[in-house]
Amino acid sequence: GWHAAASNALPPSTDKDDYYFVQHLNGWRFIGLDSRQDHSLSDRRRNWLASELTRDAITPTLVLVHRPLLTVGNWVDDHRLKDRDTFDLLDGSKAVKAIWSGHTHKHRAWRYRGKKHVVFPSLAYGIPGPCGWGVGVFSKNRLAALFIKPMAGPSFDGVASTFKPSGPQLQRMSFKSYTADPLFNPCMLPRESEAR
Repeated sequence: GWHAAASNALPPSTDKDDYYFVQHLNGWRFIGLDSRQDHSLSDRRRNWLASELTRDAITPTLVLVHRPLLTVGNWVDDHRLKDRDTFDLLDGSKAVKAIWSGHTHKHRAWRYRGKKHVVFPSLAYGIPGPCGWGVGVFSKNRLAALFIKPMAGPSFDGVASTFKPSGPQLQRMSFKSYTADPLFNPCMLPRESEAR
């Protein structure tokens, strides 16, 4: 099961047959959700999430999920978390301040409907874009700053079969409006002005 495979550095799962968790740290609540390839969250995970968000509707919350809910602009967008029920649940919670993900190997920082959606780069090669890692700076009730650190040296792009240089500099990410970007599709997700 998940417990045997989980790292000791990760919080224990709430469920013995699945992986999702909640952890409180320095006045923030961190919720981790497994998001398997090309599937929505299970009803069991979504019900647990709804219960957790209802039980505590005040504590600033960061949701960690592997696949992003928003697009980043590469072919992996076809495999993002296309789960409108989970999106609506997170979108409707005033406690949820940010949703962090990965999966696409391409970093983005979106501001959308009062939340910060962050997609971090990958530590693995294979999809165009620099490899690296990211870090957030938290204040009492908001994500104050976000940084991306590309790995120094050449990164191998398995799609183009070439090496591309990557600088060692730390980059501060700015949060761009998702609805102002051509990637936003109002047929798939609500506009900023639509009621929550």
